Amino acid sequence: MTINSVNGLIEKEDLGTTLVHEHLFLDQSNFNAIEAIGEKITLENLWEIKRDPYLSPSNCVLDDVTEAINEVNYFKNEGGNTIVEVTNCGMGRDVDKLKHLSSATGLNVITSTGFYVETSHPPHINDASIEELSEFMLKELEEGIEQTNIKAGIIGEIGTSTTITKNEEKVLRAAARCHKKGNYPISIHLSNMKGREGLNVIKILDSEGANLNKVVLCHMDLALDDYDYQIDLAKTGVFIEYDSFGMEFTIDSRGFAFYRDADKIVFLKKLIDDGFVDKLLVSQDICFKICLKKYGGQGYDHLLRNIFPLYDQYKSIDLKEKLLIQNPNHWLFD
Repeated sequence: MTINSVNGLIEKEDLGTTLVHEHLFLDQSNFNAIEAIGEKITLENLWEIKRDPYLSPSNCVLDDVTEAINEVNYFKNEGGNTIVEVTNCGMGRDVDKLKHLSSATGLNVITSTGFYVETSHPPHINDASIEELSEFMLKELEEGIEQTNIKAGIIGEIGTSTTITKNEEKVLRAAARCHKKGNYPISIHLSNMKGREGLNVIKILDSEGANLNKVVLCHMDLALDDYDYQIDLAKTGVFIEYDSFGMEFTIDSRGFAFYRDADKIVFLKKLIDDGFVDKLLVSQDICFKICLKKYGGQGYDHLLRNIFPLYDQYKSIDLKEKLLIQNPNHWLFD
């Protein structure tokens, strides 16, 4: 079995240790940032940016190839093999840079097709039909992205807001219809800071005939206050993704604080103990400069270097093997 990477097809056995939800090149400055702090990140303003990462437009942009190569090499040096890059249309996706990074580091990079939350949608989404959007995604999966021969490997991260908008539902349905053409993996962004739209997303996808075993619901570690919600979602057959490891800052403009890694570890252990280990994925969702080591952040190697050593109590399960190799394999290939 094979899947598209930015440097061609890769075999299932070559996937290896995989981060399933990361950003290498991204620009969310035009739909998320609030210009309040100067362009440069400094020690003098770092604390303020950690109080609200969106206050700095510069912090919301990842576009430096040399910087990205240096950062992902930390992951490679810890035994990493593959990164699923979930930046898509309207988010600053740059597949040429991804190809260059992959070639320079030897890491597999799988890129994505689709559309994020409505505030990032290109204007044509308003008038496009579900079928037109589905065909657009399929073209990027089977022929190539824009004017390149670089093909997407997954559909994602498909965006939903606190309440799913009409256009977001249209994109969800288009993603499901595209997925059915080749059983393509789907990654769904849930706005779990304040919303609880997971079951509605599943209802929409299911109504289109999607294979829920190929669906990942992201950012579930933003909903640690609602364990029943997580269990209800996991029981449908989808994958539950904890992907904000290392993010321990606040977003004051949205009245939200990320949970500490210690809390995420406790809840992940609970899901494992309750029998859902086969439906769990983990990642770090690097999406700000302050997440990079250069700016004092956790880096792409955080899970391997800092988190998995804390799970030594599970002597009967190799959790690193399970959550970073086996489960990504099941989602991407099975």
